[in-house]
Parts: sequence; structure tokens; C-alpha cells
Amino acid sequence: MSAITEIVSFARKLTNGRYVAAGNQVQLADDAGDPVGTVANPLVTTGGGAGGESQVQIVNGSGDPLGSEAFPFVVSQFVLAGSFTPTISASPDYAAGDLIGTVGTIAGGGAAGNRLVLDSVTIRDKAGQAPALVLFLCAQTLNGAGGTYTDNAPVVWGTGDKDKVMDVIAVAAANYKTVAGLSVQTLSNLGMVVHPNATDFFVAIVADGAYNAALTNDLTIHFFWRIASA
Repeated sequence: MSAITEIVSFARKLTNGRYVAAGNQVQLADDAGDPVGTVANPLVTTGGGAGGESQVQIVNGSGDPLGSEAFPFVVSQFVLAGSFTPTISASPDYAAGDLIGTVGTIAGGGAAGNRLVLDSVTIRDKAGQAPALVLFLCAQTLNGAGGTYTDNAPVVWGTGDKDKVMDVIAVAAANYKTVAGLSVQTLSNLGMVVHPNATDFFVAIVADGAYNAALTNDLTIHFFWRIASA
């Protein structure tokens, strides 16, 4: 499937179930709302604002925008990235259900209240252990009363913390590629919509099986996302 076909398919599912009518198009626009290129040349991204950022905007068959410049779901094509390297325990081994490190903060998610479209996640284990993991993506940090979020101990959800979980990503041990003691896995084409309460989102990394870490900085999670208007 081509990139523009994927964008059209995605756009038709937006805005509370309203579909793009036959004859409508997907067109790039700069951050002032002015078109850049045409549907015949959909990958033109020059002429954006100060940062050169482009957006996907729905237009009708005559090229007129549907909605306003504050279209309810405009996806930026500018990819952002953030990472988290938890301080982990080299001993004892982690068991399934144990938190790995602390709850991490992924900073720089854009303006407060924006939705993020998470494109891909890369997990890097420098000890070559290829651990099975569960990544819980949260709108706020996990700090509810009665909760336990301690490294190398079973997670106990605090009051209200379950409601903060927006998405979950399963990282299977079998899907790593390990070469010379380095295990790497990338999960791509996720298309997960994440809606943090502020500019940051949070991740709880939970072991999904036994994990024998070698050093306290062996594990790093990289996130790649785009901004979508609220």
C-alpha cells in the first residue's frame, strides 16, 4: 500500500466516524494552512512555516479545505523522538509482572492536550538478553494511593492509575534480532493515538518473563511519534 493510500485510508476514519466523501482529496498544507503541492505531488513538503513543518489536510474535489484551519484532526509529518533508559537491577533476575526501573517520562510531546500518533518503538538491550516486555503508555505519571511502582517488584496499581493507561505494547522475545551480544527490536506502523494530559507522556516497562540484566543501563526504549491537533 502506498503512503498516500495509507493517509487517505486513515483520514476517512477520523472526526468521530465521518468519512471523506467520494471525490475529496488529501492535500499537504503548511502550518499556516496554505496548500503545499497538490494531490498529484503529495510528498512536497517545502514552504512550511518557520520550522518547515507540513500537515495533512482534507480538501474537497475543488481543493477547498473541509472545516477550518483548526481542522479537528490534522497530523503533522514532522517526526519527533524520545527515549528512556531506566536504571535497572543487574541482580536478582526480574520475574513476569515486575516493574523494570521506574515509571519513565517521555518529554516533548507537543502542546498540552494534543494527541500524538505513535509510529514506532525500538527496544535495545546491550546485554543480548532479548527480554519479553509489556510497555504501558500513560497520560500521567503513576502515583495513585496504594500503588507500588518499584524496580524489580510486582506492579500494584494505585487508585485511579488504571485510568491513566492509554495504550499497551507487547514486546515478544522471539522478535528481537541479536548480533554479537546486542538485541534490538523495532515495532513499526503502530498508528497508536496517545492523548497525554500535558506535554509529556509516561511509560511503565513491565517484565513479561524472566529477565537477567547484566548492567544497570542495558535497556533503552526509543519512541517516534507525530503531533495531531486535539
